[in-house]
Amino acid sequence: MEHDIAVLDIAAGEVGIIKYAPVKRWQDGQSEADTKYKHRLDKIKLERAKHEAKAERLIAAAKEEGRLKDTETPQSPVVTEENEVQGDPSRRWGPLDLENENPPPSAIAFRRDTVSPQELSAQSLLTTSLPYSRMQ
Repeated sequence: MEHDIAVLDIAAGEVGIIKYAPVKRWQDGQSEADTKYKHRLDKIKLERAKHEAKAERLIAAAKEEGRLKDTETPQSPVVTEENEVQGDPSRRWGPLDLENENPPPSAIAFRRDTVSPQELSAQSLLTTSLPYSRMQ
């Protein structure tokens, strides 16, 4: 099959075949980027480790104060067909209730390595420890 654009003139047997030259260029580029940004990557890893340690301290302190129960997660509330919520109406749900869940790694609720999830967890601890009447 002839095409006006030479790049599109590929034999059917060559489609989907991994070629050495493009892979080698990609590997070389990755090596160069790894070398160039090594210091930045190390800094990010250290920063994430600090955030994760801070989140663990927050959770440990909450358990110690009794704000976070160290028991199995209670049953989630259920919404009936009549849009009525069955379950404890004073119960608040937050990111710290995901212990037995498996959200995607990018979900902010389950992350502990940046500031935003820490703030979300702290807010969740505050609201779960307050009775519903004090929240309004």
